[in-house]
Amino acid sequence: MCQIFSNPSHQQQRTSSSSQLNVSSTQPSTTWTATLNNASRSELVNLERKVVKERTHLRRSLKEFEHEFEQKCGRKVTKADRGHMNVDYEKYKFCKAQLRLLETLLNKSEEEMEC
Repeated sequence: MCQIFSNPSHQQQRTSSSSQLNVSSTQPSTTWTATLNNASRSELVNLERKVVKERTHLRRSLKEFEHEFEQKCGRKVTKADRGHMNVDYEKYKFCKAQLRLLETLLNKSEEEMEC
């Protein structure tokens, strides 16, 4: 089995940025969702920007890992090959879910403003 590990500096960068945005948890909490339901439109927009930044950062990191893996091993990454990067894959998945929820809430608040 071919394994590759990304640069430690990249791992450190990912850790520091995810702690700033508080998206380290991969399970949505009901408190977080309830807070979003009561948030103002500007708060939702600000949070959306932060989550988009985090998702972009994670996507770049994951693509870099996949590229390095493919260069070294000559094949695409499988789920079994993810190893230490699995946490980042889960964070990326959670960011996407957060963005879907934020988009829904922003559309809802837009519709309420039109009425």
